[in-house]
Amino acid sequence: MGQINDMRRIILTPAQIKKAEGYALDGCQNNTICTLMGWDDNFIDQKPDIRKLLTKKRAERKLKLYKAQNSKALTGNDTTMQIWLGKNVLDQADKNETKHSGEVTLAAPTIT
Repeated sequence: MGQINDMRRIILTPAQIKKAEGYALDGCQNNTICTLMGWDDNFIDQKPDIRKLLTKKRAERKLKLYKAQNSKALTGNDTTMQIWLGKNVLDQADKNETKHSGEVTLAAPTIT
């Protein structure tokens, strides 16, 4: 119990906070950040303010990724991204339609 109380009393410097934020913006999870910062494995779990801040930074990362994806898709330069956004944002799906031509079956994927 004493170790948990000790972790709660540790005050991080602005430089440490900025570095941890940077790791979160890069997509690192809490256990990775703890290792890189030299903290105990459960340090972030014991610091609700830091945990909340890192969660916010990861959300900012997601927003940046979404914006980059949308930008690529909207400029028409990335067909793969357009398909991904169609499936994941617009709820589109690939459907295989089967057409019979004699004894040969042809499958043509379509997006609905």
